[in-house]
Amino acid sequence: MESMPDLNLRSTKVREALKNILKFWLELGVDGFYIRHADYLFEDYDLRDGIYNETNVNLTLLAGDVVNNNKFMRGLTENFDMFARWRAFLDDYGNMTNQYRILFADVDSSFEHVRKYYGMFNRDGVDFPLNEFSLHLNDTTVAEDIRNIVQNWTDNMAKNHWPNWMGGNDRTQRLVDRLGAAAGPYLILIMLLPGTPYVYYGDEIGLSAVNNISSTQQHQTMGLPMRGLQQWNNNTYAGFCMQGCSSAPWMNTNPEYKNQMNVEAQKKDLGSVWNLFRNLTILRKENPAFEYGDYAKGIQDDEVFSFVREYDGQHGFLVALNFVNKTVNKAYTGVHETIPGSAKVELVTGAGATHSKGDNADLTNLPLAPFEGIVVSWDYQAKEL
Repeated sequence: MESMPDLNLRSTKVREALKNILKFWLELGVDGFYIRHADYLFEDYDLRDGIYNETNVNLTLLAGDVVNNNKFMRGLTENFDMFARWRAFLDDYGNMTNQYRILFADVDSSFEHVRKYYGMFNRDGVDFPLNEFSLHLNDTTVAEDIRNIVQNWTDNMAKNHWPNWMGGNDRTQRLVDRLGAAAGPYLILIMLLPGTPYVYYGDEIGLSAVNNISSTQQHQTMGLPMRGLQQWNNNTYAGFCMQGCSSAPWMNTNPEYKNQMNVEAQKKDLGSVWNLFRNLTILRKENPAFEYGDYAKGIQDDEVFSFVREYDGQHGFLVALNFVNKTVNKAYTGVHETIPGSAKVELVTGAGATHSKGDNADLTNLPLAPFEGIVVSWDYQAKEL
């Protein structure tokens, strides 16, 4: 379709029809809904023409979306009412079926405006508006940039809500293309910070973009380079067709699928992105400190971003990430009251890493190789009352 119709959400009949659509998909078993371009649900009352300004398009976003700066329709207060209604409907349905349903949205605006979508006027909104500020980070990023984004969310989070951290989506450069060698420590960051990590398919194997431009494509977005095929093995078309493809898929594969850029090969490589992602998932799942424990700032300067996660009665963890292309030494002991003089290495990533899993790391003078990330743990110590 070249265009889609605008719906009049001020109409009771339209709202009821949309509620029925939500119910239809809920009864099929979906876990929730993602609302795109959430700032533009309603038209201007007087139907004034939109005002578009292409010069304000963020160059990191490659989908060709034109930024709409129409003051007559962008971010109307009615949006928050609509999301509150949808949230209440999903809560009612979840209570009937004993299963929580998630609701999230993307909003292209300032942080102050984006966070309003958590809820306004003492009414809940989305579970989280996507943290697309994370997607502005690139291979020139330093730890200070990370700190600014993390602090914006963790220091200003509304009660009973939580942040989210994005690896990529279908409109931005691929994670490894955008961050280069910093992709490894960044993946550790978003998986172990408090909140929800949002990872685009293929990021778990370090999938790179591929030229998808084709004369047969029906819509220009089909040719976006980040929307390549998932690469399962080194068979024809990267194993995309389980029984073999009768014709070429509508998208290209990255030629590196014949080497290491596929799931099957990376499962066998303990140092692969796939195994890093798997180990982070296990670490997050098996340790309450990461699921609902406390978060405390560690050393956070222009080289290193570090933090502590801990939960009473459980292991404490230090996560230390080097975001510069040089070896750095830092003293972490005493930066937070529970960080000991040494700790056990639970996970490490980065070419030329100075540590291995199971090592005992000296936290009084911990070296990190360029773009090395490390997670260390120590036994719980009861705090004095």
